[in-house]
Amino acid sequence: MKEGCFFVFSLSGAIVFASSDSSALLGYSEKEFKNFTIFDLYPVNQKPFIEEIIAGLSATKAVDFELPLVRKDQRYISSRSKVKRGIWNGKEAILCSAVDTTVQKRLEIELSMLSHALRNVSESLSVFDLSGNIIFVNESFVKTYGYPKEELIGQSINKFHPSQNPRQIFKPIIEKTLKGSWEGEITAARKGGEQFSIYIRTSPVLGDDGVPIVIVGVARDITEKKLLEDQLRQSQKMEAIGQLAGGIAHDFNNLLTVIEGYTELLFSNISENDASYSFVRQIKKAADRATSLTSQLLAFSRRQILQPKTIDVNMLVSEMSVMLKRLIGEDIELTTVLSPDIGSIKADRGQMEQVLMNLAVNARDAMPDGGLLTIETKAVSLDAALYERHHSGIRKGMYVMLAISDNGVGMDSETKERVFEPFFTTKEKSKGTGLGLATVYGIVKQSGGHLWVYSEPGKGSTFKIYLPMVKSKMKKKDKPETAIEDLQGSETILVVEDEFMVRELVCDTLRSSGYTILEAANGKQAIEVFSSNKDKIDLVLTDVIMPEMSGRKMIETLYEAYPNITALYMSGYTDDAIIKHGVLEPGMAYIQKPFSPKALIQKVKEVLDEK
Repeated sequence: MKEGCFFVFSLSGAIVFASSDSSALLGYSEKEFKNFTIFDLYPVNQKPFIEEIIAGLSATKAVDFELPLVRKDQRYISSRSKVKRGIWNGKEAILCSAVDTTVQKRLEIELSMLSHALRNVSESLSVFDLSGNIIFVNESFVKTYGYPKEELIGQSINKFHPSQNPRQIFKPIIEKTLKGSWEGEITAARKGGEQFSIYIRTSPVLGDDGVPIVIVGVARDITEKKLLEDQLRQSQKMEAIGQLAGGIAHDFNNLLTVIEGYTELLFSNISENDASYSFVRQIKKAADRATSLTSQLLAFSRRQILQPKTIDVNMLVSEMSVMLKRLIGEDIELTTVLSPDIGSIKADRGQMEQVLMNLAVNARDAMPDGGLLTIETKAVSLDAALYERHHSGIRKGMYVMLAISDNGVGMDSETKERVFEPFFTTKEKSKGTGLGLATVYGIVKQSGGHLWVYSEPGKGSTFKIYLPMVKSKMKKKDKPETAIEDLQGSETILVVEDEFMVRELVCDTLRSSGYTILEAANGKQAIEVFSSNKDKIDLVLTDVIMPEMSGRKMIETLYEAYPNITALYMSGYTDDAIIKHGVLEPGMAYIQKPFSPKALIQKVKEVLDEK
């Protein structure tokens, strides 16, 4: 019940009568009121306003106004007053009633603040009745769903959340909400039909009798969150596949080293007229194909040794254009759009050439009836919010973009999700191994870059590669290989390899070139052999990963006592541990398995000549 009071004033404004409620509300005694005028009840600065009201009063029309009343303790009380001229005890007087509106004003302010908060909250808020008809939506709901407010109010909430049975989607949600609350993920639709995912929480609003009267829904657009989660899952899946592929390639490389090595030694001991020459040649072809396969597996798993150098991408594309035209055929037109001054990248040139060839072949196969292949370069800054939101793992900075586009058959969403998986292919068995794009993915990732594919069925595909831009100058071309006739040596080499067949091949190869060979099957044995022959050994050729003691640890141990030691590492597999241990640091010599006897002798000669 609202508190109020009643006053009677003379025409001059003096208080003639004050109700008992007036004393309770304002704190003055009846005696104190007798010395007051109407101007003492309201703020001093409102006297002109009160005078104007008194002057315009009539007996037929009351005047309503809102002014605070002043309490005895000088606190203001919100009030609404009504005054008019009348008769009091037979004399003309001014009759005034005032109602305390403090609580009402506070509620109005609270409601205004609540309304403002609801309208401006970042999450999409809706209020709908128990039948699912929308009563209220805030600005975030309007913005998220893309409908004007007038097209939302009064509509069924089901209309904006498509399903196989749109009338039923919210029925179970409402039923569960009326029992307490509900939350979960559902599909919503923007104006125009675009679907997106939301996470919504619904709660009932109860009346004074405890019965639900409306339902409040608070929704959050989780489309971007789901996209990032999908990217994370895909990344984890690719990483797991890469670890498996890298492990297989590691073991297989040791076998290939033996197969290729002894095959080459056989070639050196038989003539082309020998009946077994063609058999050996077929073994060599099969080994070469297997080597290429393991190389692709290592590229995908990012466990191959790269030799990064500064590369001008425009020059690389220009130099490869002639070869690519022959590769894709005459019915496909190759166009290059190369932006000037795009800067350089740091990558393995051979691997980047493989990226271009694999993508060109992939584009060719997507255009069986001919078409257009476009290679484009551009300098871009990946610091826009778009990339940060939709692509995880991005580092801000300048990148060189290399885009390869075709107008072929394109891909659906399911194919795009698996396109970089090794051995996944949509081609016939005889036309692809499923490693081309997997290799591209691994090379780009190992080179510190990012790779995205954009494609739709019937609309072609675009593969965009972003590689960090570098400012370093181009290095001079490498020196030509040493001629094979200059590869004979006489030095003493300690060969450390835990795989017997590989160790035997390496030792046989080096002995055939004039080197004196000492052997060790592990790191501890190597330290003992070296200590007994420290004045004779010119080079330690060691595998990187061995049981108990790695090749790197063994060399570091020897280096403490023999700082002049010269080492050459070999391995068919390099995981994160190898990279962290610095195998690729400047000054460290390395040869990757599988290697031919010629390549091994060349590398040994190169390392010994640099001592």
